[in-house]
Formats: sequence, structure tokens, C-alpha cells
Amino acid sequence: MAETIFMEKTGNLRREKDKLEKKLEVTIKIEGKKVTIEGEELKEYEAMIVLEAIKFGFSVSTALLAANEGMVNAQLSRFQAAPLSSRIIMSG
Repeated sequence: MAETIFMEKTGNLRREKDKLEKKLEVTIKIEGKKVTIEGEELKEYEAMIVLEAIKFGFSVSTALLAANEGMVNAQLSRFQAAPLSSRIIMSG
């Protein structure tokens, strides 16, 4: 399944595309402001975190720090905990 994000500035992303594809183990396709990521689901998720950081203004190197295992696990834990906390609030 491919993920898509729209970015105003893609110049830095174009320059670093090969590096990002290698580090994130995904395929990145840039068409104007549309950026498409293809790969394993978890790898796509990691790449989306990195691309969101780049979109926010972080450098590629800094954004890649977000792809480390701890950040991804923290994000996943937050999403997995959400339904539980919703049930706790609703049952109160």
C-alpha cells in the first residue's frame, strides 16, 4: 500500500532521495508537490514520520533521527493505547 504526502518544497528531498530510500528501505516517488512512498507497512510508517519532519522544516539528517526504533515504537504505543484510554473514559 502506498502512502502519499504533499510538500510545498521538495528540492532538499529530491537531493537526498537516494539516501532516504536506502536508510528507510522504501521507494520514494516525487511528482511536483506530491510525494509517494512504497514499501513494507512499517517502513512506510517510518518514512511518513521522516517526511512530516522534513515538511515541518527539519533537515533530512535530523528528520532521519525520528526514524530510529525508539520514536517509531513510542508512536505505535501511543496509537495502541488510544482505544484503551477511550474505553476507560467511556466506562467511567
